[in-house]
Amino acid sequence: HIKGAFPLSVGTTGAGGLAFSDCENVSADYITSTYNLAGISIDGGVNVTLGSNIVSTLNLAVGLTMEATPVAVSGVNVSGTYSRSNNMPVYATNAQTVGYAYDGDCIGIGENGGTFTGIVIDGVIAEYCGAPDNDTDQGGSAVYVGSASAMSAGVSVKRSVLRFNHGCGLHMGDEWTGGDITGNIVQGNSRGQTT
Repeated sequence: HIKGAFPLSVGTTGAGGLAFSDCENVSADYITSTYNLAGISIDGGVNVTLGSNIVSTLNLAVGLTMEATPVAVSGVNVSGTYSRSNNMPVYATNAQTVGYAYDGDCIGIGENGGTFTGIVIDGVIAEYCGAPDNDTDQGGSAVYVGSASAMSAGVSVKRSVLRFNHGCGLHMGDEWTGGDITGNIVQGNSRGQTT
């Protein structure tokens, strides 16, 4: 359980800010992650809760990423603020060379495939994400569910604010196998509100 009187602040690592890998029964709150490649990563895990005082902003690739490597991801509850991914001036000149996976999603799930069950995004603020390279064809969604054909993704998005992103508000994809999409504010996203 990561919680305390003083916030955990992770900044400028050049890689992942904070990574949970193949973990069980983790609860985290009061974390700020800035100026990293990925702000927060969940790389395989069961029963992970990120509380409302999580802030992941000004990261190059993604605010929060979930990958089912090395194992499946299940029972994840996410709230907090994820914003302004890939908006750092230091990276602006080479943003196009970073690649598809790194075009600045607020929350990216399953870019590399795998199995995701019981993922609940509830009470999240996901805004202003996206590459500063004016490439409107890809990247920068508030919530992006990946494109790997082997993936099965049960993802719910509830009571969240998904606005002013470079991509879509919600990009669920063919691999989305269901979940509740209820009570969200989805507005002002450059490539539409939902895909």
